[in-house]
Amino acid sequence: MATKTSNYWERREQKAKTALFNKSKKEIEKELAKEYKASAEKVRLLMSDLYYDLATNKRGYVLISDLYKYNRYYDLINSINKELLALGQKEVKICNTAFITMYEANAKIIDKSLNITYTPDKKAAERVIHTIWTDDGKSWSSRIWKNNAALVERLETGLFETVSSGFSKDKLVKSVKDSFNTRFYEADRLVRTELSHIQNQSTLDRYKKAGIEQYEFLAELDERNCKICGSLNGKQFNIKDIEVGVNYPPMHANCRCTTIPVLNHKK
Repeated sequence: MATKTSNYWERREQKAKTALFNKSKKEIEKELAKEYKASAEKVRLLMSDLYYDLATNKRGYVLISDLYKYNRYYDLINSINKELLALGQKEVKICNTAFITMYEANAKIIDKSLNITYTPDKKAAERVIHTIWTDDGKSWSSRIWKNNAALVERLETGLFETVSSGFSKDKLVKSVKDSFNTRFYEADRLVRTELSHIQNQSTLDRYKKAGIEQYEFLAELDERNCKICGSLNGKQFNIKDIEVGVNYPPMHANCRCTTIPVLNHKK
C-alpha cells in the first residue's frame, strides 16, 4: 500500500520526469522527422529518375534486365547507401546529444527532490548511454545501422516488385514512402526505449548517491499497460537486487514505467 510519503513523491517527481521525457521525445522526433523527410525525398528522386530513364525506351516499359544495363542499378544502390550513411550519422549524433541531455536533466530533478547538491557528471552520462543492456547484446547505435541496412533491402525489393509487376512510377514512389515510414517508426521506438532506459539509470545513479536502499516500481496504469508492468506496480525492491527488464524499467520496448525512492526503509 502506498504511504503518504510515496504519494508525495509520485506527485512531485513523476510530474517533472514525465514532462522531461515527453519534451525530450518530442524534440528528437522533430529533428529526426526533418532528416528522414529530406532523405526520403532524395532517395525518391534517385529511384524515380532511374525508372523514368529506363521507361523511355522503344518498348515503353521496364524489364528487370534493364536495371543492370550500364551499371545503373549498382550506381543507384551506391547512391542510396551514401544517402543512408549520412542519415545514420545524423541520427546517431542527434540521439547521442539528446541522451546525454536527458541523463543530466533527470539527475537535476532527482537531486532536487532528494535535497542533494547536483554536480554534473558527463562521464557517468556517457557510461550509461553506451552501456549494452538488452538481451541481444546490441547497442542503440548498432540498431540504427542494422535498421538502415534493412531499409536498403526494402527499397530494393520495392524497385524490383514495381518493375516485375509492371507498375507505374507512382507505385515506386509509394514504396519509397512506405519504406521510410517503417524506418521512422523503428527509429521512434528506439528513441522511446532508450530515453526510458537512460532516464531510469540516471534516477538509479542518484538513488545510490543519496544512499537510497529501496525503490518502488511505478507502472502507467492505463489501457496501454501490459500485464507484466501492471503486476509490478507498487512493489518495492532493494537497490542491490536490481535487474533491468525483471524488476527495474524499462521492461520492454516502449516501456513507460519508472520508480520512486522508498525513504522510510528500515534495515
